[in-house]
Amino acid sequence: MLQRKSWSNRPGSSETRLRGRALRQARAELFKCNPLCVRCQKKGITRLATERDHVVPLFEGGTDDPSNTVGLCNPCHKEKTQQESNRARGITTKPRMRSGCDVNGFPSDPASLAKGLERLNAETAILCNRYSMRVLFQVSS
Repeated sequence: MLQRKSWSNRPGSSETRLRGRALRQARAELFKCNPLCVRCQKKGITRLATERDHVVPLFEGGTDDPSNTVGLCNPCHKEKTQQESNRARGITTKPRMRSGCDVNGFPSDPASLAKGLERLNAETAILCNRYSMRVLFQVSS
C-alpha cells in the first residue's frame, strides 16, 4: 500500500518555520535594515514595508533564512501571495489594468490627472474647513 508523505516532513512545515519571539525578532531586524517595500521601490514608489515575505515561498522549498526574506507593503504582499497561490493551482491570469492608466499604473491622460488633483485639492480644502470649524466651536463652547 502506498503511504503518503507526512506534512511535517515537507519543506516549510511548521517544524521549520519561525514562530513566536524568533519571528518577531526576524521581522524587527528586516524592517530595521530595509523599511521600504522592495516591489514599490522598483516601481519608483516609496511605501513602508509591513509584511515579511519569502522570496522563494516555503511551500516551494524556500527557507526562513534572512537571505530569503524581503519587506513588502500590504497591497504588494497580497498580489504576490495571489500569484503564488494561482501558480500552485496551475491558474494563469493576465495582469489587471486600471482604466485610464498605463502598464505602470500611471494615468495615460495628463489632463485627467490634473482634473483629479484639482478635485482632490477642493475636497481636502472643504474637509480642512469643516475640521477647523469643529475645533473652533469646541474651544469656544
